[in-house]
Amino acid sequence: MKKKRKILWLPVFLVCLLTVQAVQVFGAPEIPRQTSEFYVNDFADVLSEETETYVVQRSKALAEETKAQVVVSIVESLDGDTIEDYANTMFRQYKIGDEKENNGVLILVAIRDREVRIEVGYGLEGAINDAKAGRIIRSQGTPYLKEDDWNTGVKMMYTGVMEAVYEEYGLQPPAELETESLLPEEDADSGESSDDSKTGDILWIILVVIILILLNNNNRRGGRRGGGFRGPYIGGGFGGFGGGFGGGFGGGGFGGGGGSSGGGGSSGGGGASGRF
Repeated sequence: MKKKRKILWLPVFLVCLLTVQAVQVFGAPEIPRQTSEFYVNDFADVLSEETETYVVQRSKALAEETKAQVVVSIVESLDGDTIEDYANTMFRQYKIGDEKENNGVLILVAIRDREVRIEVGYGLEGAINDAKAGRIIRSQGTPYLKEDDWNTGVKMMYTGVMEAVYEEYGLQPPAELETESLLPEEDADSGESSDDSKTGDILWIILVVIILILLNNNNRRGGRRGGGFRGPYIGGGFGGFGGGFGGGFGGGGFGGGGGSSGGGGSSGGGGASGRF
């Protein structure tokens, strides 16, 4: 009877795990394949050739100096998804940023939905926190995007992001970036927050809480006689699980990682969103 109780948590755990994986796989937005330019993905065909060249050349130069990657994507519609989920999925699929440093940034504009987002990789969340990303959108993007001036709005947000990245690496931004910046002088840690999507993180947290509750209940039933899941078994079995999936939750498997033109792609939903 006690042995049955000890393994009672296994089917519950597996159901929870499969549920989380199903949400991640089947609930993920459908993202268009990235363009050969990588740094500019204008699926709505609203950017001028000059703007695309501006972004591509400067992003390439930044990547050569710092390995950081700043990518701009324009889509017609989010197809019913939230811009947070869409941006996070695109960020991971495009593998933006360096594989080890996860220093990527995605600027996403959805034309029909009138929404914009700056998605920040783990490695640059200190340089571009939620508050700063929000200010870049409000002060450098929204004034132009609401007038359908896509080229100026994109270039201004791009400039604000690039300046923050250069500053993070202790480098002087190119002259053209310095003259175009309109970012107001505000405290980067002002405590402002954005409406970020934390769906994946929340599911993982719920899963961990359920597991801990089940383990705790088994420990209580086992008492002081060595029953339950105490001692080395927890450290080995559950610890092994932590090793396998901990990296995913922290930005490895779950956040993306590996390969392609980028190599990073780890983002936990940091950044900010806005409407115009």
